[in-house]
Amino acid sequence: MKVAVVGAGVIGLSSAWMLLQQGFEVELLDQATEPATGCSHANGGQLSYHYNSPINQPGLLRQLPLAILGKDPTLAITHEAGFDFLCWGLKLLACSRRAQTQKSSLAMQQLGIRSGELMTSLQHQLGLSFDFRPASGKLYLYFDQKNLSQACDNAVGQQLSSKQLQDVPGIHGQAANAIGALIQRGDESGDAALFCQQMYTRLQQQQGFRSRLASPVTDIRIASGRVLGLSTPTGSVHADHYLIACGCSSVQLARKVGIKLPIYPMKGYSLTVPATDKCPDISITDTKRKIVYCRLGNRLRIAGVAEFSGWGSSIRSAAINNMLSAARQLLPEAGNYNQILQQWCGLRPVTPDSLPLIGQTKIANLWLNTGHGMLGWTHALSSAELICQLITSSIGTEDTPFNAQRF
Repeated sequence: MKVAVVGAGVIGLSSAWMLLQQGFEVELLDQATEPATGCSHANGGQLSYHYNSPINQPGLLRQLPLAILGKDPTLAITHEAGFDFLCWGLKLLACSRRAQTQKSSLAMQQLGIRSGELMTSLQHQLGLSFDFRPASGKLYLYFDQKNLSQACDNAVGQQLSSKQLQDVPGIHGQAANAIGALIQRGDESGDAALFCQQMYTRLQQQQGFRSRLASPVTDIRIASGRVLGLSTPTGSVHADHYLIACGCSSVQLARKVGIKLPIYPMKGYSLTVPATDKCPDISITDTKRKIVYCRLGNRLRIAGVAEFSGWGSSIRSAAINNMLSAARQLLPEAGNYNQILQQWCGLRPVTPDSLPLIGQTKIANLWLNTGHGMLGWTHALSSAELICQLITSSIGTEDTPFNAQRF
């Protein structure tokens, strides 16, 4: 049995690996010339296995006016968002009821914890080198008592007082002035792009694996409710099953066969600077500004912003400048902020309920593993395991919260 996997980011590569381990032949396709050119390229680096806060929160509606007016530094909605965003946004608001939010939170946590287990197993098996920091932990900083109290009620982790926070290595600057924190010691971090490059190298060493980079899918041929093959500039691809795992590009690809995916791009930004000897080893999330800090070897990755501005990939300089200013205040001695190694933005594929689409489409042998939003890196391995199980058993996901046809 052969599976054609479209997408050479962390989701597609993880899926390809899991499928090979189960005895499938795999042909991997991507429109880019190398792996990890999309959201896997320079994301926040955090493997937040215990994170369970979907964007479809009940209080989302209150944020919208400031976001539309450009007054909210953590959430931006620009005029480029267009009609597609309006339609998607209405579904988002419909999913912002407390019951749906709780359902999403539980499902996110289940995916995350399983991914952590699988990452441990994968590293024992392969020993990949991607600036991985196992069990390095994650620290959530709070500057408002109300938000801290709510987080303590809902989150899994150990609460730290402002005094205890001073004992965390590397905490200085404005970070040391937080009124409290939550620490999740089981979370990890690593460079997703390096992970993808190493996974691709390992895949090429496996029997039954073939890849076609620089091969965009130009057509999906259908007959009698099944995919017959994919057309690419480098030739046709034939398989028993076909898996779409290419992030926001999944939308255009699925549209070729009349499937409208409930995905909209949420642009996120990152910048990378050299780390200093005062850079914390633990990953940090500034909950006030919604900015994350992650040490990747001798680099410090700073990432954040939720921007709905259409399908373009241009970098908004104001977003980068805001993050840089925040970093200078929060952790002024953690990095060399005068030497920016990389500025980047990526389009994160978000669904209205913050849960990925994992499973069978209305076309029997066409499958999805996409729509992971901000957590593609975190949920990659567990999502890959799930889609592999589903393809192996040739069943759908009607009874799971990730049902690919739930909208």
